[in-house]
Amino acid sequence: MKELIPNYQALNIPYFIAGSHDDKISAETYLDSLPRNFLSPTAWLDTKKDKPQVSFVAAYGPDAFYLKFYVSEEYYKSDYLETHDPVSKDSCVEFFVSFDQENYYNFEFNALGTCLAAFGADRDDREKLPVELVNQIERLVTWQHYLPDEAVYEWELSLVIPFSAFCFSDLNGIIDGQVTANFYKCGDDLEVPHYLSWNPVLSDSIDFHQPTFFGRLFFSDKP
Repeated sequence: MKELIPNYQALNIPYFIAGSHDDKISAETYLDSLPRNFLSPTAWLDTKKDKPQVSFVAAYGPDAFYLKFYVSEEYYKSDYLETHDPVSKDSCVEFFVSFDQENYYNFEFNALGTCLAAFGADRDDREKLPVELVNQIERLVTWQHYLPDEAVYEWELSLVIPFSAFCFSDLNGIIDGQVTANFYKCGDDLEVPHYLSWNPVLSDSIDFHQPTFFGRLFFSDKP
């Protein structure tokens, strides 16, 4: 079992029951009512050039994990359209999660909702999730506006990730077991690349695939 760094952050995940699995309106309303959690620049980001503002909220229900990112950034790109394309090169938000502290999932989405998802023990040991399972992830992109005077792009991405997408895990332990995760924002091929994380990644190298630096998720009891 991988040992976490001692200053990990913790996040309580509330329980939410939508009218149905695809009830996007009630899910959006509920997620927007939650207090936001903010990402911070990593040591790899030149804060003198680009200061993206990124936050997220999360909840879970009987059969799905709900997640919403709020993004404001100076540089923007979304070129990739096919599942498992290298979306981290675009304006990209990411959710990495482990249910056993040995292996973890990485879900990566560009601002169009294109997804790369895989599972494994480290960066080099990854197995991409079946495309049919990735396609079950519901995605809703909302463009708030582009502010030309400030040259800022603002967009939101709402996700409903069914538990079936975590196909290599027994999610009976999602409430009782130790769940660790991190949330990221990146843009490898932007004019000015940037890298932000929820839990600090204390590394000299640009690499989000470091579960040692995941924080903890605690799932609230069902009402």
